[in-house]
Amino acid sequence: MKHTTSIHALFLTLVFGLLSFLPSFAQTIVKNYEPGVSKDGIVYFLPKTAIDVTLTAAKISYMPGELCSYADRYMRLTDVSDKEDVHYELLSASVAYRALADETKCYHIAFNNNSIAPQVALSEEGTLLSICAGELFAMSSEEVNTPTTEARWEVKDARAYMTEEMLMATSKAKLAELVAREIYEIRESKNSLMRGESDYMPSDGEGLKLMIENLQNQEDALLKLFTGATTREITSKTFSYLPEGNTTKHIAARFSRKLGILDADDMAGAPIYLDVKNLNPNADPTTGLTPTVQKKQLTLTVRKNKKNPTKDNPNDSTNTKGKVNYYDGIVYNLPAKANVRVYTPNNVYVDETASIPQFGTTETLSAKLFGKKATTKVQLNPITGALLRIKE
Repeated sequence: MKHTTSIHALFLTLVFGLLSFLPSFAQTIVKNYEPGVSKDGIVYFLPKTAIDVTLTAAKISYMPGELCSYADRYMRLTDVSDKEDVHYELLSASVAYRALADETKCYHIAFNNNSIAPQVALSEEGTLLSICAGELFAMSSEEVNTPTTEARWEVKDARAYMTEEMLMATSKAKLAELVAREIYEIRESKNSLMRGESDYMPSDGEGLKLMIENLQNQEDALLKLFTGATTREITSKTFSYLPEGNTTKHIAARFSRKLGILDADDMAGAPIYLDVKNLNPNADPTTGLTPTVQKKQLTLTVRKNKKNPTKDNPNDSTNTKGKVNYYDGIVYNLPAKANVRVYTPNNVYVDETASIPQFGTTETLSAKLFGKKATTKVQLNPITGALLRIKE
């Protein structure tokens, strides 16, 4: 009886085990759409332009000197602080432009034995770069990296230049007196060398320069005991923005004297604004788009097979994405000029004109330029998708 029960349990275990594997065989595998070569042609995007705002700031750290309280008495320095301080200063703001694939501007070039058009170069994003231009034009637009650089100026240890008498001083007052005396002697030696009156004049100019530099290093290190040491760290951070229309006072980032460069949603800092305005006089003042772009939103033009629907019958059953727009040639961007400003209430860091394709329109190169015997070479701007060069 126990043996029968054991077999029954084993059978149920195997059944449930097999059932657990069934869903994996029934799963639907979904792959992301990627532009490029299909079995009947090449699919490409035109780019839209993102704006990358890079802010550069300095972190300034002050450490008071060991003898700061004697700075006025011995060195006649009146503005020396005895408190530590860390603050940030915004040094600059700059902009760069980066291409992204515009999914509303996707087109299909059908393979045709009588056409040279399929000889195209695409960027990594799938945007059209060139046609029949060879490797010279076949380069993708480079991503704008987020640069972060640091530069620190370290203060040399003053004790490396102290005399035995200084190191054995029993009070700060005595040490301050000895250090001040040494600084004045160093200055006197420098002056004697520069006037040519020293008893230890070097034989050549290079030797003189080296001696003066060494004396200056000693003076600077000892003087830091009175004035304190200041270090600077230079850092940069980049923030991206994709303009879809006219933009006024978009908060690209924030800045705090105490905290440095901050994200746009961090209310601890003051805003750094970005304005983008279409300069086309026919553009809608609210959206920043031209009337043609507003009336005609471009859609995917992938064809299912070689028997394509006609323009008069866009709802043919062979369509893969519903309504299809057809173009007799190669479509490229006609970007609009836009004013780009980066500013705070007190300073304007960037005020320039740039080409923004999503504010503009598109145009088409005739298919006749790409016949079988044609030698037409086309290069597009990798950032804006505008026609950069055409050669027959």
